[in-house]
Amino acid sequence: TFVSTKPDGGDTTLIRPSDWNAVHSAPPFIIPLVTASTTWSNMPSAATEFTGTPRTKVDLTNVTDIRIVACVGVVGFAGSTLAIQYSTDQSAWSTLTPTVAVDALNVQVSAWAAIPVGAKADVFVRILGTGGNGTIDPQFRLVHLQVR
Repeated sequence: TFVSTKPDGGDTTLIRPSDWNAVHSAPPFIIPLVTASTTWSNMPSAATEFTGTPRTKVDLTNVTDIRIVACVGVVGFAGSTLAIQYSTDQSAWSTLTPTVAVDALNVQVSAWAAIPVGAKADVFVRILGTGGNGTIDPQFRLVHLQVR
């Protein structure tokens, strides 16, 4: 939320507090994590970092809600999911988003969730998959983080 410290009146080129200090929410925006068709060969059952996807750093300081969106081109094993984790040091990882199912075609969207307090910083993020069977190869056309 933006808070103007300029007094009302005077310079009309400035945003005055009475014009802006009510709660103003930014529209949701996306942080792309997978942007090209990617096949996860033999997606494992155990929680595993997403194949071939580099970790990235994202400043989530002013984010309040978060979710994961995945476009599934080839379905995974029944019950398989993706989620996003965050870390401040790339060693200890914590859950950032709810899971999204990858056992159905097309766009899959998790519920919005409040961002964890520990993630309201400049953090590293990665995609975590779980629930594969070690033989089925799901394909993802995109995976991104949506924040507001």
